[in-house]
Amino acid sequence: ASFYVATRRPDAFRRAGCLYSSFWAGLDPVYGGTFPGGPLSGAPIVTEVDALLRDRARRPRLWIDWGLVRTGGFANSDIEAAATKRGKEMIALLQNPYGYTVNPNNNDLFWQEDPQGGHDEDSWARRLPAALTALLGR
Repeated sequence: ASFYVATRRPDAFRRAGCLYSSFWAGLDPVYGGTFPGGPLSGAPIVTEVDALLRDRARRPRLWIDWGLVRTGGFANSDIEAAATKRGKEMIALLQNPYGYTVNPNNNDLFWQEDPQGGHDEDSWARRLPAALTALLGR
């Protein structure tokens, strides 16, 4: 939701903290549906904002994260697995072809893979301070 809102209203949202992003939604059959899969680069969440993502002056600064815990039920085994797969894909896509950077001097993309993170509020709360620091520079 954060990525969606920030890329549809860049005039109002210059930063987005995408904690446990659902970039898989509508692509992968996580809930047993018949979604076709395919590359994230062809999904509407990306294609509809292609011009914005290429515009360094207008695009949002982004934090994207996911957890790596795969035990404890469906949320961790299936949902977090899909979030990890599509999160990695989104990071790569933002870097190439869109030119987002992950470096100490000019960051507009931050990401974290949380080894102890599951699909739960405690995990998101633990990552929130790092996300806020990255996005707000404090």
